Amino acid sequence: MKFRKIFAIALCALTLTACSDDDDKDITFGRTEGEYYGGFTINQGNQGNNIPGSITNIDYEIGEAYQNAFRTANKRVLGDTPQSALIFGDKMYIAVYMSNTIEIVNKTTLKSEKTITLTGTGTQPRYMAGKGNYVYVSMFDGYVSRIDTRTLEIDKTIKVGPNPDEIAIAGDYLYVTNSDGMNYLNGYADGFSVSKINLSTFTEEKKITVGMNPTKAVSNGSDVFVICMGDYSAQNPATLMRINTADDSVESLFGATLMTISGNNLYTVNAPATWGSLELTAPTYSVYSITSKKKTDLKLENIIQPIAIGVEPKSGHIFISSYSVENGWSDPCIVNEYTASGSFLKSYNAGIGASCLVF
Repeated sequence: MKFRKIFAIALCALTLTACSDDDDKDITFGRTEGEYYGGFTINQGNQGNNIPGSITNIDYEIGEAYQNAFRTANKRVLGDTPQSALIFGDKMYIAVYMSNTIEIVNKTTLKSEKTITLTGTGTQPRYMAGKGNYVYVSMFDGYVSRIDTRTLEIDKTIKVGPNPDEIAIAGDYLYVTNSDGMNYLNGYADGFSVSKINLSTFTEEKKITVGMNPTKAVSNGSDVFVICMGDYSAQNPATLMRINTADDSVESLFGATLMTISGNNLYTVNAPATWGSLELTAPTYSVYSITSKKKTDLKLENIIQPIAIGVEPKSGHIFISSYSVENGWSDPCIVNEYTASGSFLKSYNAGIGASCLVF
């Protein structure tokens, strides 16, 4: 069996969806039975309509998308509200938030190699990053856990801030956004920090003060970029911030709600919504050069309501997952592919709540 190396970048966006049962019988295989190529969307599903989480395989080299890839490989559903995924080494690690599990699968066949069921402290897995022999996982109950990739076991868990979300690695440090997202009625009172964790000792060295409700984080290996979502109002909008890892100083850049990074280019989406009314503002797209500190606008067409962005590392093509109709949380999503300059190439079908892309 010939295996192809699959490169990975992940970005994920939180959506208000979950899942509990599976009524979708449309199971298909990729171009070679038992193997998958290209990229994947992690679909959260929808709890209210009893639709479980799933994985869509997007084989962009032949222009096809295959639904229910995890179920096809394992003859069972993935679980309730998969939040994110990370391809690291020869495996894909999937954080299944509501089922409180971490699925570890072969990155080419998607066959499960282990399911870690979380109990005690360190539960509700959210986002992941990997370095060396470890994969690090933020846990929404206020912890970060470390998976030893040699044993596929969690060997240590440490406490950080409340409701940690996305994480990023720069040098020998892990940066963890502490959203305090469940404390929104009190203005995210403890949601203004990023925990800086020394990877060699796996201990928190300090908390870096940032904006309100930090939830998203990426790094090019030196600088760390964080999106603070604010309180979903015009008074406290979502803002992109840069952490200078040399001295932990923080710089506010511009408005953004989604991002991904490719080399020294940071791709952003700004699609703010007013909490409660869900009044949508027309999204804007840009690429920010980390070296020159210049932002260039992108004109990306055929997007209804973006929920995730990714860049395929080999071609530089931009992928945007979007709801197919406005506020279409119960409808299948689409994923659009664009050239690096923003020209539309193709649209693919995906599952419900396609809030994470990995390549």
